[in-house]
Amino acid sequence: MKRLIIEGVAGTGKTTAIELLKKAVGFENSLIVTEEHTLGELFSEIQEGKIPSAHFIKRLENVIDKLNQDCDSIILERFHHSYYALGIDWELLKPIDEILSRMNFKTVLLDLPKSQLEKRSLKRVERNDVGWETGFLELYGSPEAAINAFFESQQKRKDSLKLSRLKNCIVDTSLMDWKNIVSNISNFSICE
Repeated sequence: MKRLIIEGVAGTGKTTAIELLKKAVGFENSLIVTEEHTLGELFSEIQEGKIPSAHFIKRLENVIDKLNQDCDSIILERFHHSYYALGIDWELLKPIDEILSRMNFKTVLLDLPKSQLEKRSLKRVERNDVGWETGFLELYGSPEAAINAFFESQQKRKDSLKLSRLKNCIVDTSLMDWKNIVSNISNFSICE
């Protein structure tokens, strides 16, 4: 039974890793739950500040409720670690973490050195049509502040791993050696 949460800030390679994992032995028939379902509009909802935290916890519970427990392989693209990174208190997330632990989920945090966050997280060519970089520059005021925000978010995800009951590993994706990255994730998924 392979149950993974693939975490990381924007640009670390979550989508690429998941697409390649779907082709790996044991993951061919995986149930994939993308961040559109696990996060929704979390970032903008938190910025607006009008939605109570209970709403976010309910979203996570709803995702868990819809998972097919009989499925051999489940991959969640981002989950409660991202909520923590964006400011939701761990005490509210702890019951979610406990449920995931009982379901034998593990977390893989895709990681980048700060020196690559501008290129991979802020200046995402594939997202320019939606004003990706412009939006972050408007929000944070400068490239440096936006890069620092990505870095702090990455650090908070690392902090959440220390609070979590889930087994976890951190995978550096800076070299974009996807064959090796997917191999490492696959090997981690089957370790006890």
